[in-house]
Amino acid sequence: MAGVILLLLPLLLLAAPAAAQRPACGFGLGLEGWEAAARDLATGAAAPSLSEGRLAAGAAARALDGATQRFGGCGCPDLAAAVGEAAAAAQMAALANDFPTLLARLAGSGTRLAMAKALLGRRGCA
Repeated sequence: MAGVILLLLPLLLLAAPAAAQRPACGFGLGLEGWEAAARDLATGAAAPSLSEGRLAAGAAARALDGATQRFGGCGCPDLAAAVGEAAAAAQMAALANDFPTLLARLAGSGTRLAMAKALLGRRGCA
């Protein structure tokens, strides 16, 4: 058994780290943007006016766009695509013309973000 380990050890040492583990990848910054966006979505849903809700939706869209870029740069195309869908929905919320539409689009963005979270839990950086 020890012989097998000694044979495999050089191969393991030469293996490149996973894309999301690269120092310059910024995966953690993507997660921070994701969390900020989730807070912005909640703020938008509780906003007392359409304009405040739209501002919060725009902030969420920008944070999610940044997270999408980070995840894509880390070699996580499926996660980036899923977060990108949430960003697009948040951007649509920022363009809403009435409060019910705003709330529906914010909810849609939140749903897509929950789906991205489930994807991350199931498959990691994929």
